[in-house]
Amino acid sequence: PYLTSLNLTLYPDQIDTTSIDELCLFFQSSNKLDRLSLDVKEKRIFDPDLHKLSTGLAKLSTLTSLELAITIFQNTEASVVGFFNVLSGLSQLLSLSLQLRVWTDLTDATTDAIAAFLHRLASLNHIRLYFEGYHKITSAGYIAIAQSIEQMSNLKSAKFDLFEKRDIPDEGYLRLVHTLFNSRSLLSLSLEITRCVLVDRLLVRLLQPNKQLTRLSLEFISVTCVDADLVAIANGLLLLPALTGLTLTIKSGSVTKMSVLRLCDVLFTVPNLSQLHLSLEG
Repeated sequence: PYLTSLNLTLYPDQIDTTSIDELCLFFQSSNKLDRLSLDVKEKRIFDPDLHKLSTGLAKLSTLTSLELAITIFQNTEASVVGFFNVLSGLSQLLSLSLQLRVWTDLTDATTDAIAAFLHRLASLNHIRLYFEGYHKITSAGYIAIAQSIEQMSNLKSAKFDLFEKRDIPDEGYLRLVHTLFNSRSLLSLSLEITRCVLVDRLLVRLLQPNKQLTRLSLEFISVTCVDADLVAIANGLLLLPALTGLTLTIKSGSVTKMSVLRLCDVLFTVPNLSQLHLSLEG
């Protein structure tokens, strides 16, 4: 009951109803736990156990940091929505890392429940969201998440592994990255952008004047950048006078020497830049 920090990974052969019950009993008896990292790797957490897990987590009234990774597989959407509805009781959280491995078909109802959960976390200093699997977030879902982020006035650090987009960025997607970049409190931002075409359109919306951002990481995964993208990145960096640390991972396609030189010239003129990790492929 006096434990303050716990890292716990549960593997498939360790998970059954009994182990979930015992874990929840531990949560119920813990009155000092401040930090919890819980990775449940089993693909078959049945709906009743998913409910027990959320109920147990919600009892951790002293928790300020939660790293949660769970797999959703053959669960009903009602149970997944209920899971996040119950977690909304953790309004005292200051740090949240949420990794969802989704191997079933879900709708906007799940995204809305996640957004409602985030909306309760007005005091968050750090957030990381990572989704993988089948769950595709619609434009309305992105907007719901963006609206939740907007009311986090103390947010200092955000890391988003921004979910696959195989087509032109829609307005919801653009709204989310625009919201992140316009946060008045954010000091560190990391975005992993996967399979997004028309990168320059995204970057024009993303890279806005920001006087307090000190660290930025942009990683383009399965994206081929062209001249317009490199120019957009270069122009955007000029809008970040406080930047001290930058990570850029870019796979270039048919770019010309001039656009590469333009990017490099700008990198050397960012006034406070002291740490740079640059990866250019192609």
